[in-house]
Parts: sequence; C-alpha cells; structure tokens
Amino acid sequence: PSATTSVDRVYLGQVIEHLNPVYEAPQLLAECYRVLRPGGILRIATPDLNLLVNAYLSGDMDRFADEQPAMYRTAPASAKLSFILFGALGPNSTWDHYEGHMHCFGKDAIERLLRDAGFATVRFYPPDSPQSDDPALAEVIDNGLSHSLIVEATR
Repeated sequence: PSATTSVDRVYLGQVIEHLNPVYEAPQLLAECYRVLRPGGILRIATPDLNLLVNAYLSGDMDRFADEQPAMYRTAPASAKLSFILFGALGPNSTWDHYEGHMHCFGKDAIERLLRDAGFATVRFYPPDSPQSDDPALAEVIDNGLSHSLIVEATR
C-alpha cells in the first residue's frame, strides 16, 4: 500500500488538546487524513469546552471528580474548572516541564479543523453512549469521558 492511504483507523485519545491549536493540531489532522484510506475513520476524544463551562456555570464540577486526582475533590469550583481546562495536575508538572493542555475544543472548533483537513463526514457521540459504531473502534477504551467530547471523522 501507498504511504499516503495506508491505514483504516486512527485514534487520538486525550492528545489533540496538548498541541498548539493554530499550527500543530491542523498539521496532525491533515496527516491523519493523508494516511487514512478512503472510508477510513479518525476517532478523537478530547476535553469538551462547552460541557466544562456549562458544568461550572451550573455548579456541577463535582461530576468529574471520579476521574481526577484526590485533591480535586476539595478544590474550589473555579480551580476544578481550571484543573481540567489546563490539565496540569501531574506531580511532575512544573514551569520547565508543563504537562498540561494548550487548548480546549468545543464541537464547533474541532469540526472546523476536521473539515479544513478534508474530512467530509463528522459525527459526535453523546457522552452517555460513546462507543463507536465501527467494530474496530468499538473496542477502544476512551479515558476522561465524563468531561470529553468524542468525535469520529471519515475520509
């Protein structure tokens, strides 16, 4: 097979938010599009900006506690939002070794990036039913689903 359409599936689980949204994320999605065969699927799980902001505004940040470090439970609501948005809760995260997020996507932003990369079909999965309809991707175990959006794009 050609190096340009050589795979059927690509999975990016809790990855894209760690990339620069203007330069690196579009390049990554273009590369995913390039290597996927026609009909191939890209699946992305990433923190959902809209979901997080709505949870913060409704006073419901505790709903994400089970997937966060213990200190999250006693933090003020604004800190809880910040911890997830910036994702820098690792014990080794410092000024010189930042482990956090560069960006938090909403559905509109991630869909635009996917369409700009060439994907014609974009499908979002609801948080309560995130399992893919694709048999190969149905086996994927996503992490951080309580605060994430799940999207699949088909080449």
